[in-house]
Amino acid sequence: MAQARQRAKPAAKAPEGPTRREGQEGSRWINVRPTGDEIARWFKDNVAIEQGLKHEDYVSGITLIQQTEKAREVINWSPEGQPVIAERSNLVYVPYAKVETRVKYFHDLMRLKADDWLGVIEPVKQFDPALPPGFFFFTVPTGDNRGVRYICCSMQVVVYKRDTVSEKRYETGSGHRRHEIIERTGETIIDAPPATKMIPVSGQRGADNFSLMKAETGAVGRALGLAGMLVIPGTGVATAEDMAEAEQLDRQPPPQTEPQTPQEERPAQEVLTELRQRAAQVIGELRDSHPKRFEDFKAWAQERGIGAVNDITDQPKLRGLITKAERELDEAASEAGEK
Repeated sequence: MAQARQRAKPAAKAPEGPTRREGQEGSRWINVRPTGDEIARWFKDNVAIEQGLKHEDYVSGITLIQQTEKAREVINWSPEGQPVIAERSNLVYVPYAKVETRVKYFHDLMRLKADDWLGVIEPVKQFDPALPPGFFFFTVPTGDNRGVRYICCSMQVVVYKRDTVSEKRYETGSGHRRHEIIERTGETIIDAPPATKMIPVSGQRGADNFSLMKAETGAVGRALGLAGMLVIPGTGVATAEDMAEAEQLDRQPPPQTEPQTPQEERPAQEVLTELRQRAAQVIGELRDSHPKRFEDFKAWAQERGIGAVNDITDQPKLRGLITKAERELDEAASEAGEK
């Protein structure tokens, strides 16, 4: 009887064919471009902003990036009910914030919290005396002793409790390469990780005259994203500019490769001269402001066989000397503040 009942069971009906894939899926739209009103509603419902600020002040700075996405999908069913799988391409629209929109939001937020917060977007540190703070060169090897050279910029967002902040200002470099450095200490409300953007300094058409600006703009936008400023769900810290540049690079030939130079990106003597100038500056400040600490510093240098600054030809030794002198200045300033 059991066998008879089993034979009498009707055959399984094959599933219907797949439906068209279109419309909103999470934070993106598939195969159909959303209207401005749809974006505005979605933005207000899904993107958190500080109480006291308005979504409508920022929604115009949200850009849809159009991408083609390839995915393996079920496109039909066999009579036996087995899925027929194939690769399909879908047009995807994803919203991203522009850099200037994040900058506006950050400044609006700092004004809103001005009585209690002090927020800064600042370079991570002075990497190269010949470049503005936060900038450095990086070469990616491509083989055959060649590489692609990038200009990079690292920025960071820090928000301090206003009444705890103290500042120290000093200058680095000389002439047109002189830069003011501001070091801040205090209780932090937001201490976001640094963000870096790298741009090739040359393409197939030659030097990119805007690579420095692109690196700075990109680093600022990404730093604000890492600090949680106007981050759109599903898109991470990337900005509209990041995505547009990535898409443009995909369509263009690769950047020009250059012969790799060992270690130094600039003439060694030029770097050495600037390091000597910086060392003389910071040691002179220590000598004039804190004579006792200067004597201790001088004894420390003599023990290690370090002579006159202008006689030093080793860059790491000069950098170590500068770091030691700066540390002495910082400790002296801290002691003076405690007293």
